[in-house]
Amino acid sequence: MTSLRENGEHLLEEWKRLNYQWDLTSGEWTDSAKYRFEREFWQVYEPSLSNALKTLEQLAQVIDQSRRDVK
Repeated sequence: MTSLRENGEHLLEEWKRLNYQWDLTSGEWTDSAKYRFEREFWQVYEPSLSNALKTLEQLAQVIDQSRRDVK
């Protein structure tokens, strides 16, 4: 089974790939739709990722502690 930490690492790596692609795309995309997309979607996702990674780490800690307590 994949651990929560591994899932978090995978999520972060995929975010980095997506962010790289966004950098390439946003450099070429210069109309008003780009700015609307950035404002309504892209800027919303960035803080969400940080929160998701923190939550995954907290859950992993709780599970680790639970496993220790059961032994």
